[in-house]
Amino acid sequence: MTIRDIAFSYIGKKEIPCNMGFEDKNFEDEMLSVGWQKTYAWCILFCELVWKKAMPAWAGYFDKMFSASVMQTWNNFKKTDYNSLTPIVGAIAIWQKYNKGKPTGFGHAGIVTEIYAQSFATVEGNTNALGSREGDRVAPKQRQLDFKIKDGLVLKGFILPIMTIVNE
Repeated sequence: MTIRDIAFSYIGKKEIPCNMGFEDKNFEDEMLSVGWQKTYAWCILFCELVWKKAMPAWAGYFDKMFSASVMQTWNNFKKTDYNSLTPIVGAIAIWQKYNKGKPTGFGHAGIVTEIYAQSFATVEGNTNALGSREGDRVAPKQRQLDFKIKDGLVLKGFILPIMTIVNE
C-alpha cells in the first residue's frame, strides 16, 4: 500500500477527549508503538505511523528523526535532503503556530494526498472540522499552499518520503 492509501485507511479514527486514548484499541496500540502517550498531541506521531507502515525498512531511521513535537521533527529533517517547499503526494506538510506575528513552539502536521495549483489535500491526525491543530480525529483536509506569516497555522514546508530521494 502507498503512503496515501495507508493515510486514507485511518480516516474517522477518533480519540477519547483530551488525548486520553483512542476509541479503536488497535489504533491506540499502533499509536503507542510510535511513542504516543496519554495527553500527547498526536498529529506528527500519526504521520510517523503511516510512514513506518509504508516504508518499514526505514523504521529505525524514523525512530531517530521523529519526535512527539512537530517542530522538533521538522528541525531534525531540515538538516537532511528530505525537506522541500514543494509538496508531493506522501510528503508530510508542516505548519507552525504563530501568535501576534511570532512563531510559537507548537505546530501541526498532515500527510499530503493530492496537489492542486494553489492548494493541496491532506489526511491529518488530531484535527477537527475547522482544521485546527487541536482536534479529535483523523480527517481529510484541503489546505492552501501559502507561506505568508499570519496568526494561526503557517505552512513551513514538507518532509519528503525517503523513497522519493532513494529512487532518484
